[in-house]
Amino acid sequence: MFWHRSGWPNFLTSLRLVAAIPLFVLVIESRFRWAWALLAFAALTDVCDGWLAKRFDWQSAWGAFLDPLADKLMILAMFGALALIGVTPFWLLVVIWGRDAMIAVGVLGYYAWHGPFRIMPTVLSKASTFTQALYLLVTLGFVSLGFSPPIWWQLATWLVASLAIGSGLDYFLRYARART
Repeated sequence: MFWHRSGWPNFLTSLRLVAAIPLFVLVIESRFRWAWALLAFAALTDVCDGWLAKRFDWQSAWGAFLDPLADKLMILAMFGALALIGVTPFWLLVVIWGRDAMIAVGVLGYYAWHGPFRIMPTVLSKASTFTQALYLLVTLGFVSLGFSPPIWWQLATWLVASLAIGSGLDYFLRYARART
């Protein structure tokens, strides 16, 4: 229950989940400063809900499901919006969405053939998610200040793509070996 203190992590995660659609709309409507502020707030809620859940042992099955869903929805919405307005390359959107689609199909297939299991985030997947969130914040920061991302920012784009591909392959290999 949200009004009990142990519900705070899930409440904060729910705020992040709900923020995905307004973030997408704000970017599409070129309201970049508001989008940046909302994205920064969402990132702060992610840090806070994780800290509260771990610090006070307020973890729940619902939170374990909802937290990565909120992260993914927000990240996918932001990459989609930034690609639509031409700030990030379309191929990066394909890489990010493709990785998550591959993982989702793999999870559904694994579940259909072998039954339920729990996906455990890896260091590589956490690094990929963190890098994606940081990339979005910085890219949106450039745009909110009226700048195009500088040419050297393409290195960050390639880093984000490389980590996404690497973590997708890591998940694939990890769970392909789990049942063999």
